Amino acid sequence: MNKKTKLLVIFFTIIVIVISISLVMGFQKLKEKHLDEIDRVITTMGGIVTEVNEVNPKTSPFVDESDRDNIIYKITYEKSGTQLIAWYRGINQVNNIHDQTFPFGEKWIFEE
Repeated sequence: MNKKTKLLVIFFTIIVIVISISLVMGFQKLKEKHLDEIDRVITTMGGIVTEVNEVNPKTSPFVDESDRDNIIYKITYEKSGTQLIAWYRGINQVNNIHDQTFPFGEKWIFEE
């Protein structure tokens, strides 16, 4: 390999690493925003979040109402000594998790 080729390989390797790190950090920030929103909504209702799990849409009430722009969460929370379940359809939009312009926007389902 000549010097120019080596420099190109190093340059593209650095670019790939920077892009990969940016993507990982973006996904972490998105999940953090969703978890903050879940905690905010449940707390506003007088509940306490005990568990949050990201689930496959096929195992949720959103089976026919989600696509690649959504993340589905199953939330277990406690309210007045009772354990309850809620479902949250979040949006994969880091800068605005409440954006409703997607085919399937943000939505909550609360089980009794």
